Amino acid sequence: METYEMTSEQMKSYAEHLRMEECSESTVRKYDNALAALYGWLPEDKSVTKERLLAWKAEISEKNAASTVNVMISAVNSFFAFMSWDNLRVKQVKTQRRIYRDKDRELTKEEYMRLLKAARSKGNLRLYYLMQTLGSTGIRISELSYFLRTFFRKGIPCVFHWNPRLFRRRTPYLGILAFFTVR
Repeated sequence: METYEMTSEQMKSYAEHLRMEECSESTVRKYDNALAALYGWLPEDKSVTKERLLAWKAEISEKNAASTVNVMISAVNSFFAFMSWDNLRVKQVKTQRRIYRDKDRELTKEEYMRLLKAARSKGNLRLYYLMQTLGSTGIRISELSYFLRTFFRKGIPCVFHWNPRLFRRRTPYLGILAFFTVR
């Protein structure tokens, strides 16, 4: 089994390479932290073998979420490609993407109605209509900014969400039109 020696100078050179490739500073820091974690885990001679990498992967998999482990593995694999140590590369942890949230994290209709009632009874109409908008359209909070007041002032009951990869049109609950057209 081939053994390579990892040095702090190589890690600094790799960080500089990432900057020259115009990676964001946060990416450089994240990759540097991942390499530092591996470097600190290695024995005193800092020799890297495939077996040691697999042991490190198993250890970090126990302590971290799969997405964190995959970021660390990606950083290490990228470093190995930079060093031309391609035979040391390890596979990422397989994850199943969850399309839907867990049922216990969803609001029931009763909880939703109770929240609406509480917002209305406190006189917080803005929150009331905000929750109604979110509940009736299924949009995320981040998409809320795309509800343009001009559409509501003109009485157009739809929302156009522009994204370079996606163009969506959603029709909100018509009850929210009253709030936006009155103001």
